[in-house]
Amino acid sequence: MPGIYGRSLWILKGRPEAEQEAAWKFVKWLMEPEQQAEWFAGSGYLPVRISAYDLPAAQSAIDEYPLFRVPIDLFLEAPSTLESLGPLLGPIRDVREVVATAMEETVVGSRDPIEALDAAAAEANDIVEDYNRRLGD
Repeated sequence: MPGIYGRSLWILKGRPEAEQEAAWKFVKWLMEPEQQAEWFAGSGYLPVRISAYDLPAAQSAIDEYPLFRVPIDLFLEAPSTLESLGPLLGPIRDVREVVATAMEETVVGSRDPIEALDAAAAEANDIVEDYNRRLGD
């Protein structure tokens, strides 16, 4: 089964092949426009597929909650510039790996959640400090 944490969706490494294949099948299904439209209508989370906005479930949600249109229009109509791409997060991949490992340790029960996340925070801070030091702050 894939894990859904915040805005990410992931499949644990090291699980049985049949489980990983089933999880991948679920992820592909979840990314289809029909499911994205339903997810949007039920949660307010923006779909990852633009085509989902044209489907009845999404249109009904927009009709019921007209303010849903505001972020949709921002994403669809805003120019793509360096600024609109979001912050540049130098060591983000390394930090994500540290956090993902801590989450996995917590989920599988091999480490206490507070201990795992405290250690991840300390390691992530070290990674960011090293990055800043190399750039000269």
